[in-house]
Amino acid sequence: MERVQLQIGITLDEQAVTTLIGLIAQAVERGTARQTEKLEKVAEGLKKLEHSSPATSPAATMAPTSPDAKPPAPEKPELIDTKEVARMLGLSPRTVWRFNDAGRLPKPVKLGTLVRWPRKQIEAWLAAGCPSRRTR
Repeated sequence: MERVQLQIGITLDEQAVTTLIGLIAQAVERGTARQTEKLEKVAEGLKKLEHSSPATSPAATMAPTSPDAKPPAPEKPELIDTKEVARMLGLSPRTVWRFNDAGRLPKPVKLGTLVRWPRKQIEAWLAAGCPSRRTR
């Protein structure tokens, strides 16, 4: 069996931390000596998080959650690259460059060698019916 190492950063509320500690404790009871040692270190780290002061506790920074609550949407960048413009328009990145060269897209912003489009400008362009910048 091939082993895969995966590192994940998560924020848990107190109930989830307690549940996870319980699951780890069960695994420790059943595990081998080597696995037990690793799991005990993880459990110790989680217990430290659980007993940390409320100001520094990860749970203190989280809003109360309900089973129906959705995670917050990731922030959208103000300037987007060709791939994101292509995704928004349902085109290939090459077609985005062709449209830009033909003047069919809003004018991009150049940052040195980088070319980016303001997200709001692309959204407004779409809402306006995709007018050519040469005929505006």
